Amino acid sequence: MDVGAHSNLNNPAYLVLSPLVLAVEREVKKLLGTSRLVKVLDIGCGKQPYKFIFNGHPNCYVGLDLQGAGYCDVIARGEQLPFCDSAFDIILSFQVLEHVENPLQMLKEIYRVLAAGGYCFLSTHGNFFFHPSPNDYWRWTHQGLETLFQGVGLDIIKIIPQGGTGSCLCYLLASYISFLSYKLKWLTPVRWISVPLLNKLGPRLDLFFPFINHPYSFNLTANYLIYSSKPDPNRK
Repeated sequence: MDVGAHSNLNNPAYLVLSPLVLAVEREVKKLLGTSRLVKVLDIGCGKQPYKFIFNGHPNCYVGLDLQGAGYCDVIARGEQLPFCDSAFDIILSFQVLEHVENPLQMLKEIYRVLAAGGYCFLSTHGNFFFHPSPNDYWRWTHQGLETLFQGVGLDIIKIIPQGGTGSCLCYLLASYISFLSYKLKWLTPVRWISVPLLNKLGPRLDLFFPFINHPYSFNLTANYLIYSSKPDPNRK
């Protein structure tokens, strides 16, 4: 996902990216009130699109991924983090967990390298289509994520859905139209018209049908942001 285009209504991922970026930025900036050095690990960093959130604040930002791209500082798997215990204050991981063969092991590694009192921001899909990169293993509910995080000892502060059922349906439809338009060029004008309209329609449907939004039965949620922390026995 191109986070830099999160505010572009022509982006088929707008209904996930826009609220995701805003939520991460809002919560992280609440934590950056001190001037001390903040050590940040971005697991599955890609082009490090979230690094801008830490601009103007002293930090050590480490990008980890499977590919040795120019933006990647360390090449490693999320299940085997090559760092010592309690090495980072904040850990980020966006749209990675669904591609990890052993998500429980990755969460155990996050817990291990996160300092006591540190924070983890992780997002992953609820409802989405198959998209191997190179593999695609999992989809989640909020209850499944709660069980996974609590099972490794992380305290969940918030689970933030990116939109409700209406947004999810519009997001999936916009994504399919966009995909088909690249296969069938004659659909390109349909994409230009329909994707922005669907991106505007989704939040309105969420407001109109609140009783089928997260966390109620029969809801469809495209994506979740899990904001958690590692317990600090010295923190009151």
